[in-house]
Amino acid sequence: QSLLSALQVVAEVDGKGVGTGRYGVVAGGRRWRALGLLVQQGKLSPDALIDCDEVEDAEAVAVSLAENVSQEPMHPADEFAAFHELALQGRSPEQIAAQFGYKLLHVRQRLKLAGVALELMALFRNHKLTLDQVEAFAGVDDQQRQLAVWKGLPAFSRQAASIRAALAHDEVSTKDARARFVGQERYRASGGEVRQD
Repeated sequence: QSLLSALQVVAEVDGKGVGTGRYGVVAGGRRWRALGLLVQQGKLSPDALIDCDEVEDAEAVAVSLAENVSQEPMHPADEFAAFHELALQGRSPEQIAAQFGYKLLHVRQRLKLAGVALELMALFRNHKLTLDQVEAFAGVDDQQRQLAVWKGLPAFSRQAASIRAALAHDEVSTKDARARFVGQERYRASGGEVRQD
């Protein structure tokens, strides 16, 4: 038995940054599980040599994302988290878009969606929240407010439109007569904040 494509691995280090001699698979998880199944079935020796390409720790997220984008689509929540991690590593939205062949708007939207509270993201991963609902929560950066709205809305009224309305409850639309009278430039100049959904 052999692999058509090598596993992409990263060296494991302990808390002091010293190599443990073990490796983690960052791309090729399905292939790794298939090899484990072959070992269980007695069709592959547990100490068989497997082709692996070692990648630098700093590149692990990018390699994993590239693998999933080209092979089998990852869960959107995983994509949000991967883009967020790349941004934390110092990559700009433009660099991420260029590296993975996405439109810049797509990357910016995904980075915004990465700001949704982890509790809500867990519901999304478990199909208890839709992408529309997640997008509605991403309209505000305050995760405590997101959670308060989710818990405060009755179960029958948790559609995306209801979430947006609840999050904007204390806000004034730019179409409101008061907002048009003051104007965004003067409002911002006096320290006011404008949120764009």
